[in-house]
Amino acid sequence: MDGLVLIATLMAGLAVAMIGAVLVLSLPSPTRSLRRRAHSVGRMAEARADHSEIQARQRRKLIQDKLVELEGQRSRQRRTRSIRALIRQAGIDLSLRSYILSSVALGGLVCVTVMVTGLAAGVGLIAGLGTGLTLPRWGLMVLAKRRQTRFIDQFPEALDVLVRGTRSGLPVAECLAIVAEEFQDPLGGEFRRIVENQRLGMTIDQALEKAIERMTVTEFRYFAVVLELQRRTGGNLATTVENLTDVLRARRRLGERVEAYSAQAKASAIIVGGLPFFVTIMVSVVNPGYLMPMFEETVGNFLLAVCLAWMGVGALIMRGMINFKV
Repeated sequence: MDGLVLIATLMAGLAVAMIGAVLVLSLPSPTRSLRRRAHSVGRMAEARADHSEIQARQRRKLIQDKLVELEGQRSRQRRTRSIRALIRQAGIDLSLRSYILSSVALGGLVCVTVMVTGLAAGVGLIAGLGTGLTLPRWGLMVLAKRRQTRFIDQFPEALDVLVRGTRSGLPVAECLAIVAEEFQDPLGGEFRRIVENQRLGMTIDQALEKAIERMTVTEFRYFAVVLELQRRTGGNLATTVENLTDVLRARRRLGERVEAYSAQAKASAIIVGGLPFFVTIMVSVVNPGYLMPMFEETVGNFLLAVCLAWMGVGALIMRGMINFKV
């Protein structure tokens, strides 16, 4: 009997010990909890890293697609640079009808002037037609280029205002309005049109597309890409615009260096291009009748037209050799 009690007591003690061991092992130990927590944190970090990498890939793809789209638009605009687009880019108040009338009047004046000097009517007609078709368009391109240069000079400072405004908590539309008020034309005028278009119901992307049609500069296209990507993917707009500002200033410094390095080549091209006219004037002063057959006879007129055409081709070739794009 005593043996049975002893066995039962041992069995009960063993059961209690096993239950205690199970309870002790089931309790969360600091080491196990730390390992489990570290594992969870690692998985969360991996998930965040994967998500960040996916977002970065999507952002890079959006940037590439947008840049390809803008480059395509720029190529189409370069091929189909209409007179209306040039007038908008030049920022002048001129209708297409007034432009056509001015071109016809200029061409007619040149034609009459050439015929009065004694040249053949065909030479006068060609000179008037060429002047009426090319000179007004070239004038619009020069005005548009000057306006774009003034815009680029003001643009980094405007972006600095935008960065400070967004960091202080102002919305993008309010920052654009501040830039429109603080800066003069052409930059202030373009930003005023953007703000007015937004107030009329356009989205900021649509307003920027309209502005790009008037101001076809690479820097402004980059700014439009930045704003559109920020609207689609989010992110810190102030930091992105600040990086863009640094890039634009670096581009401007590089452009100034290229301009300085190419100044000698441009001066040589101007001298070579103007030398035939200078020699013609000097020979006419020293011996007035020496070159008159070139202007009075038909063969001379033909040779003069050929020489002018070849000089034009040479000028275009020299322009392509010294015109560096940054």
